[in-house]
Amino acid sequence: MANLSWKYPEPGLLIRAIVLIYLALVPTLVLAQPLDRFLEAADQTNLDVQLGAANAARTSAESGQVWGGLLPAVTVAGAFVRNQVETSIDVPTGPTTSDTITIAKLNQLDLSVRVEVPLIDVNRWLQTAGALASERAAGLRAAATRTQVRREVVVAYYAAAAAQALLATGAESLVVAQAQLRQQQARGEAGVATELERVRAEAEVQRTEQVLTDARALDANARRTLFSLTGLMAEAFPSLAPDDLQAEPPISELEGNLSSLSAVRATEEDASGARRTAAAAVAALFPRVDAQFTQRFTNATGFAGQGALWNAGVNLSWRLDAPGVQGLRAANARADIAALTAAKARLAAADQLHADWVRTSAAASKLKAAQSQVVSSRRAAALAGERQGAGVGTQLELISADRDHLQAQVNAILARYELASARATLQLGANRDLEATR
Repeated sequence: MANLSWKYPEPGLLIRAIVLIYLALVPTLVLAQPLDRFLEAADQTNLDVQLGAANAARTSAESGQVWGGLLPAVTVAGAFVRNQVETSIDVPTGPTTSDTITIAKLNQLDLSVRVEVPLIDVNRWLQTAGALASERAAGLRAAATRTQVRREVVVAYYAAAAAQALLATGAESLVVAQAQLRQQQARGEAGVATELERVRAEAEVQRTEQVLTDARALDANARRTLFSLTGLMAEAFPSLAPDDLQAEPPISELEGNLSSLSAVRATEEDASGARRTAAAAVAALFPRVDAQFTQRFTNATGFAGQGALWNAGVNLSWRLDAPGVQGLRAANARADIAALTAAKARLAAADQLHADWVRTSAAASKLKAAQSQVVSSRRAAALAGERQGAGVGTQLELISADRDHLQAQVNAILARYELASARATLQLGANRDLEATR
């Protein structure tokens, strides 16, 4: 009759198993944080995003200062003067009559209201058009900054999520390596294993510890970067859905959206504003025409004999000087620089899109190969275990197979999250909405 007995597992092994189960279940035990949550937090709290919005608000206010010069201007001036003596004269109005005209009152009060309206000011018109272009450019630059921050959040998010997966896989491999070490130690004590086999098992444990150390470093750095970008503390990440490895659209199709990118449009608006400013520099050599209306109130009526008087008129002014001519040259140079900057920004956007497209295609190929490698290495590890259990395999074969399987798992995890990151950044680079994340 067979003697069936059951031994309690070693405390250390039991603890490690509990840790492994915890690491595997932590994304579900803790409320997982999807990518969207970090993107929303970055939009609200990221300092670069806030600076972009503040610069846009400042530019909008400066633009208002410029176009406000086209509106009527009202000037109100009042004065109180205490004269040493009151001055007045008598003007005869008949043989025996006269009127007293006050030239200066002892306590003289004066109030004037002047309204000026620019009628013809080509320079101001063109400056206003340039300022409005600059305002639009500032708003687009703020949007471009937001997009760049979102790219950085995507990269940090998937790096941290990959580190979480690597830690779980590394912990599982560490449990296996430590079990092998204990087995070799027990076999050595029984005199059926060599010191070389024990040393190999110890080396395998240390190598797995190195994998975990690298994963912890990646996790710490990625979480810190994510916190700096979003102000949100990362806790746990949801598992990625299987990728269908579908090919991306042709690069020529994606390039059709380059003109709508905020970074490109911002430089184009800058170039447009610079051209209008250059035209305004030419218009500064033209005369300007203004209209004015002034209403005056005083208690020193003088010869007019009225306390309230008004006057209106049209003024023409024309100024030609050397600084104005040199300013025209400088404005033209700035327009040329802005046009070159716009062309450079479009080229940079195309280069970034191309790099994102190539990275995504390469990541898909890497993931496909890594998945096949995981399947093969898992089968090889199982066969090596069976061979050693049957006494026809060596410890070196088993360790090598386990090592290859761990490396294949690491490669698959990195490739999987790299593909997710690449797809997201490609969508941002092509000015497309990010797909919903789970």
